[in-house]
Amino acid sequence: MANMPSIAKSLKEKFCQGDNTHCARYVVLKALGKEKVPGNLFPNDENEAKKVISKG
Repeated sequence: MANMPSIAKSLKEKFCQGDNTHCARYVVLKALGKEKVPGNLFPNDENEAKKVISKG
């Protein structure tokens, strides 16, 4: 997400600010901790978040 700052900002605003229960990054953070959140995980990618969590 670092190479797409405008897209990342827009997605973060929609999924992560306010009610962040649908933010894929937040879901992984709560399940596994900050260090396990992939840098390339988009806030709207709930399927990938589930994969990350299942791998622990």
